Amino acid sequence: MSSTTNKWQNDIFKENFDHFKMSKLAIRLEKKYTPRPYYVRYGLFKKVAHLASYCFNIFSLITASTMVYFFVMKITGLDWVAGIATLSFLGLLEFSKRLFAQAVFFDWITKNRFNIFMTTLTVILTSLSITFSYQGSKQLVITYSKPVATVSADSLIQPIENRISTLTQQLDAARNTKTRRGTTTLSSQRTIEALTKVIAELESERLLINRGVQEENQRLQAVHNARTYVSAQHFALFTLCCELCFMICAWYLEYYDFRSYIEFQGDTPENPSLVTKRTRVVNSKKTDKEAGLPRKRNVSVQKKITESIPNSKQQDIKKIKSQIATARYRLKNGIGKEETARKNLKKYEQLLKN
Repeated sequence: MSSTTNKWQNDIFKENFDHFKMSKLAIRLEKKYTPRPYYVRYGLFKKVAHLASYCFNIFSLITASTMVYFFVMKITGLDWVAGIATLSFLGLLEFSKRLFAQAVFFDWITKNRFNIFMTTLTVILTSLSITFSYQGSKQLVITYSKPVATVSADSLIQPIENRISTLTQQLDAARNTKTRRGTTTLSSQRTIEALTKVIAELESERLLINRGVQEENQRLQAVHNARTYVSAQHFALFTLCCELCFMICAWYLEYYDFRSYIEFQGDTPENPSLVTKRTRVVNSKKTDKEAGLPRKRNVSVQKKITESIPNSKQQDIKKIKSQIATARYRLKNGIGKEETARKNLKKYEQLLKN
C-alpha cells in the first residue's frame, strides 16, 4: 500500500514539475538566470543612458541659452545675432564638454588614472555649463512666469464716482438758484453746505479705497516675487542634478564599452595592454587569496628576472602575464564560466613557469 502511495505521489510531483516547466514563470526565470554576456544583459541600460545623456545636453543648452541670449542681445541689440551667437557658443560648449568627459572617463576606467590636462579642461567646461544653466534657469523662470493677478479698484470706486457726479450736478443747481438781487437763497446755501460735506466724505472714501487696493497689490506682488524666486531656485537646483546625471551617464557609457570589451577579449588569445593595465589595478593580493590563487612575485624580483631575458622572450612573458591577469579578473568578477577561467589560469601559469 505504501509503495503504491509513493508512486502516486511521485507521479503527481512529476506532473506538477512538467507543468511548471511549461509555465510562463519558469520560462521567465530560466531567461532571467541564464548567464548572458554583459553587453546583452545591460544593453537596454546602455541605450537609456545614451539617450538620457543627449537629453541632458539639450536641457542644459536650453536653460543656458536664456542667459547667453539676453546678454548678447543687450550688447548687440539684434535678435538674429544673439540667436546665432547663443546656438553656436552653447552647441560648441556642450559638444566639447561631452568629448572631454568621455576622454577623462576613458583614462580613469582603463588606466585607473586621470589625465591632468584633459581633467582640467573638463572641469572648466563643466563649470561654465553649470554656471550658465544655473543662472539661465533662474532667469528663465523669472522672465516667463505668469504676472501676478492684481486687484482692480474700478468696481469699488465706480459707484462712488457716480454718486459724486450726481451730487456735483445737484451742487451746481443749488448754486444757480439765486434771488432777484443775485444772491444765493438761504435754503440753497444750506443745500450747498450739505452737498459739499457729502462730496468731501465720498472723496475721502475713494482715496482710502485706492490706497487699500494699492497696498494689497504691493503685497500680492511681493508674495508673487517670493514664490517665483523659490521656484527659480528649485529649477536651478534641478539643472545641477541634470548636470550630475549627465556625468553619470557619460561614465556608464565608457564603463559599458570597457566591460563588454574585457569580457569579449577574455575569450581570445590576444590581450592588449589596455586590459593589462586595468586588471593589474583590480587584482590585489587580498582578492587573489580569497579566490584561492597563488600570490604574485615581488616586483623587484620580476624586474631582475626580465632584465636577464631577451626581448622576444620578454614579450612572450608579458603576453602570458596579460592573459593571467585577465583570467584572474574574469574569475574574480564571475565573468564566464568559473571552470573555464580556472583552467585558463592554470594553463597560463604553467606556460609562465616553462
